[in-house]
Amino acid sequence: MFVQVAVNTPLFSLFEYRYESQNLFASMNLNPLSSSNGNEEQNSSFENCSATIIGCRVLVPFGNQCLMGVVVSTSLQSSISEKKVKDVIEVFDQTPFFSKDLIEILTWAANYYHYPIGEVFFTAIPTSLRKGEKAELKSIDGYKYCANEEIENSLKRSPVCCEVLQLLKDREYSLSALKDLGYSYTILKKLEDKKAIQKVNVRSKNKWFQSVEQIQINQELQLNDEQLKAYKQIVSQNAFGVFLINGVTGSGKTEIYLQVIRNCLLQHKQALVLIPEINLTPQTISRFFNRFPNVPIVSVHSSLNNTEKLTSFLTIKNEQSAILIGTRSAIFANFANLGVIIIDEEHDSSYKQNDGFLYHCRDLAVVRAKKLNIPVVLGTATPSFESLYNVKQQKYQQLLLTNRAANSVFPDYKIIDMRKSFVNHGISNDMIEYIKETLSNGEQVLLLLNKRGYAPKLICHDCGYVCQCVQCSTNLFIHKHENTMKCHHCDSIYPIPIFCPKCGSNNLNPTGLGTEQLYDYLKEVFPKNAIVRIDRDTTTRKDSLEKYINGILSNKYQIIIGTQILAKGHHFPNVTLVGIVDIDSFLLQMILEL
Repeated sequence: MFVQVAVNTPLFSLFEYRYESQNLFASMNLNPLSSSNGNEEQNSSFENCSATIIGCRVLVPFGNQCLMGVVVSTSLQSSISEKKVKDVIEVFDQTPFFSKDLIEILTWAANYYHYPIGEVFFTAIPTSLRKGEKAELKSIDGYKYCANEEIENSLKRSPVCCEVLQLLKDREYSLSALKDLGYSYTILKKLEDKKAIQKVNVRSKNKWFQSVEQIQINQELQLNDEQLKAYKQIVSQNAFGVFLINGVTGSGKTEIYLQVIRNCLLQHKQALVLIPEINLTPQTISRFFNRFPNVPIVSVHSSLNNTEKLTSFLTIKNEQSAILIGTRSAIFANFANLGVIIIDEEHDSSYKQNDGFLYHCRDLAVVRAKKLNIPVVLGTATPSFESLYNVKQQKYQQLLLTNRAANSVFPDYKIIDMRKSFVNHGISNDMIEYIKETLSNGEQVLLLLNKRGYAPKLICHDCGYVCQCVQCSTNLFIHKHENTMKCHHCDSIYPIPIFCPKCGSNNLNPTGLGTEQLYDYLKEVFPKNAIVRIDRDTTTRKDSLEKYINGILSNKYQIIIGTQILAKGHHFPNVTLVGIVDIDSFLLQMILEL
């Protein structure tokens, strides 16, 4: 048998190799005189062999080296001279890593985006599997009860040992769970040596809907008329359809998502929820966990390490998880039984991959939903032009939500004309008074400024020279707290010069406003209030953003300064004043992106 392989090279074609399957060769030894039965058995064997190899990772000779590839298709005859065909060296997977529909979508993407097919496939492979590691879930060490009456009697003098045995009588526990409950490894080793407990792999191999007797649903809200109409239209679609939920902020789009997913779960199908930014992941997962407490939910985003990402991909593939919440790379997850795709903030530019394999996650999701014949839901308060055009062409169904949910009211807006106000570090006196009034009421303030660092420029006031990145020719941002200048395009770092590189003058001054500068100024104005700055520079550590958000929700901070990392989808109940600082630059950036 011959296999067509997508090799991880910058080439646009598949490469053919010979794959020697024992099952297939056994079928080839059939008596040629028994033509009808022989051909049927031979074709059946070929199909079975194809099903076990298509979608698997293989090691193949490629020039003077050996490379990994993915089997995309098979054939009984070679399309070239058989003498030139080389053999597959090794098959890494016992079962295909890529499903048929995922192979189809990746092949389509390679053609549509004009990108090498091998590199497209390897974009969809978790990093840890690109080196030939096994695509299997790592075991979770745990213990199960295996004592008898005699052993238990010998341990009665140890209350702690008795507690552990009582726990394990009910069910198996992981080692980490027992440690979290306060039981040391010394106690567990003592019980193991006495053969009262036994080490086991406690990772469940059951499908997610077999592990729960009934799907538990908490805190479900009553839908208003607009929400109910949208929900009914979506769940009545038993085939492919694209639904654009065009709803004002606070109109209850997420509640529709949750109830659509509930309908999907009750049919024992899985759901994919795509969100634009990783900073939305903790809050979104928390809301889903609260709604579906006994349903396994996993996530995929750039803050996870390779093992965590692989675990999410494999539990979804093995039908051990029901819901996957992730950023754009989650579109490549191999679902066993996908029932719906939901894309929140469908207009967001974060769904575009801007380097390497350039693709748009929203468009791939629509194509994948069509191939699977399932509905896809797009939610937004500001639809993209592409989606509005598709509504006009009657390819998408638009579901309008014009009212806020739960009788909530729209906020009041006030534009402060900076030309008529005294301004200090980008903040007007009017804004300072609004902040004071809000803080006196025990409420929180959120200030948005989409420029991190201290200032966006360092200018020589003698010759007009502006410090720029050597690589990108863009202005360097001053990061005063780190005493450096950074390029926000390529992340190059430079020392802050004392003298002008052009004229030698020391009259170098920062120009413009960044979050660092705003933070320093407000610390002087409001020294008794807790102020936090949240941007890319302060959230580099894992889980740091989640800790900041939890701090905001617990009223640890009174004034929050943030970039667009805080401008999307967060719910802060005690924030009653939001100020957008230097809004002109926001509008200019939006125009440039268009």
